[in-house]
Amino acid sequence: MKKHSPAIKVLREKCKALVGETQGIRNRIHSLKWKDKPEAQEALRTVRAARKAGGRQTLGKRFLKPHRRPETGPERSGLWDAKRADRKDIRHIQLAIGLLMGRTYLSMEPRCHESNKPSCAYILDIIHEALGEDEALKAEWTQEKIVDLILVTPKREAA
Repeated sequence: MKKHSPAIKVLREKCKALVGETQGIRNRIHSLKWKDKPEAQEALRTVRAARKAGGRQTLGKRFLKPHRRPETGPERSGLWDAKRADRKDIRHIQLAIGLLMGRTYLSMEPRCHESNKPSCAYILDIIHEALGEDEALKAEWTQEKIVDLILVTPKREAA
């Protein structure tokens, strides 16, 4: 395991950076809250007053449409897509760390649905990038080895 220690350290740092990035994205998503902005508060007061005076609950929807909550718009959607992509990268990096440490996929994710299996090629790229210039270690990590570690079944693991 010690031969992979520098690669594991590199991957952990990369994972920390991505986690920080996803937290930043999450904060930007929360900052899109429309109702907390002063112009939103004024619009809400106007609509509520008109509803009270008119007695109709639908009054003001047309007025509010241009000021509709941006947290439901394309900006928020783009931020969530970026966050999902980062989470996918973090998952693959964590799996690569586990494989470098000698753990099996089933010990890391025992209940993963078949449709959510990780990309073996992407994990191989991550491992090769982390190993750097060491061609001997890169040769040790092949697509077949990763596929065997990922697709191991409980029966094959026990054998």
